[in-house]
Amino acid sequence: MSGIARLTRNGNSTTLTLSPDVLEAAGMARGDQVLVSAKDGVITITRANSDHAEAMGYARDAFKRYARTFQALAK
Repeated sequence: MSGIARLTRNGNSTTLTLSPDVLEAAGMARGDQVLVSAKDGVITITRANSDHAEAMGYARDAFKRYARTFQALAK
């Protein structure tokens, strides 16, 4: 399921409004906690209690902790 959504101003923040159909297709509901990540112009929204979100959190921690090691391995 996909569709057009609009980013709107809400005070000093920006709000993304999602249709009920998109939320239902994602298995999410209003009030759920989500993990939001962005890279190369793509925003990904994942349920915060999902296995993927948990794994990504561990990966981010490892990349921060071992940043120099990963940089050396990337050469």
